[in-house]
Amino acid sequence: MSMSVKALPKAKLPLSTLKAFLDVSKKFINRDTKDIFRVAVLENGYLRMANGDFNLRVKVADDSPEIPLDVETTKKLLKAYKTNTITLSPDPDDNKIYINVDSSHISMRKENKFYDADEKLFNATSIAALDKNTFLKGLDSVLPYASRGNYAVNLHTTGFFVLSGKLHIVAADGFKLGMYKFNNAEVASYAVKLLNNARDPYNGLDTNIFVLPLEAVEILKAALNKLPTSENVVIGFSGLANGNYLHFKSGDVEMSFLVPLHEFPDITKVFPKDDPAIIVKVRAKDLFKITNRLAGITETDHMRVRFGDSLKENALKLFLDEPNFSITEYVEATYEKKENPFNVTLNPAFVSVAETAWKKFGSDELTFKFYDPNYPVQIDSNFGFTALVMPIREI
Repeated sequence: MSMSVKALPKAKLPLSTLKAFLDVSKKFINRDTKDIFRVAVLENGYLRMANGDFNLRVKVADDSPEIPLDVETTKKLLKAYKTNTITLSPDPDDNKIYINVDSSHISMRKENKFYDADEKLFNATSIAALDKNTFLKGLDSVLPYASRGNYAVNLHTTGFFVLSGKLHIVAADGFKLGMYKFNNAEVASYAVKLLNNARDPYNGLDTNIFVLPLEAVEILKAALNKLPTSENVVIGFSGLANGNYLHFKSGDVEMSFLVPLHEFPDITKVFPKDDPAIIVKVRAKDLFKITNRLAGITETDHMRVRFGDSLKENALKLFLDEPNFSITEYVEATYEKKENPFNVTLNPAFVSVAETAWKKFGSDELTFKFYDPNYPVQIDSNFGFTALVMPIREI
């Protein structure tokens, strides 16, 4: 007498892709996450993870049965395996999922509840196509400027906006601001019109800035770094009934993020409108070496930058004055403009934050623009990055 073996639907996919997907999906989860949002799903050839605000999908096969996967359990089970492929089979009768990987046969409880993102969340109008590495460098350059902690919650974000036909990203915390302009990514006129029409009246800004929470940015970075993507990232936008979404697509990896209704400072009004009184170029490496040193020494968290020293016309003077000691440092400099020299007091740690950008892009040219003792100091690069640092006003 022969016994029939029940044929189960199967899905075969690269193990490395599944493990990378689970790593990224883990970032959707914290201790307060509801059970329904702790489950990913393989369906119609896509791995999906979603919670409504953040949505990720990765194309891994032409087709597949519906297979829900508890993210943390599956990640733990597969941690030790390094084979090329994995086969998953759902059994609706005994509510289990069978996993064949390497020489192991694993059975896992099938999750019956999961959040499945609407297909509409992945439909978007393209804004710009960017080189992926440049995009990631730009993100890494501005992220140190974002607000963290319990204050300025509206600035726990990274903003995306279009100015003069170029896509920009920006972050700020009220004391410092970092902005990167993608010079090689033209934004089509129809996309600019779309963004302008989608302006949120809650903001009322001259420039429409669409922000992403830092948690979303970390998911975005992890997905682009870990999952099998292409060399480019296409950024898109859609306006749905429940809000605006920013979209990111690279190869078979797609993400959409709900844009929160946060009031972000109007970038066009933050930068000084007047011409700078002083423009001076220095070597980034030399400057950051000194500001890092002063930031580690100072007790009052500020440094004083003096100009017009008659003994050092070719140098930028940094002067730290503490109750029990003082330090004078000089950085070799070239002045392009110098009118009515004055002192500006800055937090050296806020200046040193810009070092991330210079290291990412491998540049050593840095330009300071000083406007007034009470105006922000502008730090410019030759690779599209700009920073503003608020002065510490003398009492």
